[in-house]
Amino acid sequence: MPSHPRRASTPRQRVQRGSRLDHDALQRCTRCGEEKAATDFHRRENGQLKSWCRQCWNAWRQQYRKAHPEATSLAYRRDNVARKGLTEEQFVETYELQEGRCAICRDPIRLYREGNGRGGKGAAAVDHDHQTGKFRALLCGKCNTGLGLFNEDPELLLVAAAYLVVHNESVPNEIKG
Repeated sequence: MPSHPRRASTPRQRVQRGSRLDHDALQRCTRCGEEKAATDFHRRENGQLKSWCRQCWNAWRQQYRKAHPEATSLAYRRDNVARKGLTEEQFVETYELQEGRCAICRDPIRLYREGNGRGGKGAAAVDHDHQTGKFRALLCGKCNTGLGLFNEDPELLLVAAAYLVVHNESVPNEIKG
């Protein structure tokens, strides 16, 4: 019995590193040495395949983030802030003006994310208008997600608030009307 896995009965085209060939093509990962389908590799912006497979790239990135949490946190925040059209100075100034609290619920928020996931617990979310791209304020993750789930529609949010007032037994009758 051969020590290597059997190859497919239909020959596949080998991918030359960095080429733009079809999905059926194979490429060898330069990190693990395994030959894998082209779909198992990330693509660069120019469409070329990266030299490490997705599995090797993700494993390396996870190790790096664990070893350098402060660097990845700062890099993530700078990229996120820049995508929303803010400078780092404007971000910090807004954070200080809001006294380190969410603009909606006033819960404390952090400048830096905690842990290795995107955003992370307690990290300030840069809220912006998705129509205009204009920055609004810094929010906690829950409030930012909540606005998104309501499609940032003020009328829908008012209907939801009225619903809660009517159906919440802890709200005094004077408020219910």
